[in-house]
Amino acid sequence: MALAVSLIFDDDIDKAVRQIWQMLAAEGVCDVMQGLGYPPHVSLLVSDDDAIEADLRSMMAALSQIRAMDLMLGPVRHFPDTSIVWLNCDGGAALMDLHRHLADRAPAGAIRPHYQPGQWTPHVTLQMTGDRVRGEALASSAWSLPRRGRAVRLELARFMPVVPLAGIALS
Repeated sequence: MALAVSLIFDDDIDKAVRQIWQMLAAEGVCDVMQGLGYPPHVSLLVSDDDAIEADLRSMMAALSQIRAMDLMLGPVRHFPDTSIVWLNCDGGAALMDLHRHLADRAPAGAIRPHYQPGQWTPHVTLQMTGDRVRGEALASSAWSLPRRGRAVRLELARFMPVVPLAGIALS
């Protein structure tokens, strides 16, 4: 199993992303995200080392005064040579600083390479499998312009299946 520290969105962004997940599932492109039973999110750190759960819980507790974060979501993009379609997530310096703060305090070598500072791409996954070209076109038609939203919760979860372990509301 793996662990992830993620930001969870406000109700408006949550609803809009879920609508895209539902559309992709209804069109037979991908139902993975909808099937997770977990809200739309941007993962800050992912680790395959269950032994760092206590470290991640401590890091989160130390961030109890963190503020809600304004984000700009969009455009729709994809990772090359994969089926993964995603929304760009731009939180400016605040998001990058939070990511670096967490990554710098995680045990050395515990974080997956794509989540290391300098390698991490802040994003909201829309599609994991299926026809990438079709999924990206459908998602782009539903999310044609960037939208402003807020990250309102920081959460630690274990997956698969997804089980929330700890969280803090962002003030």
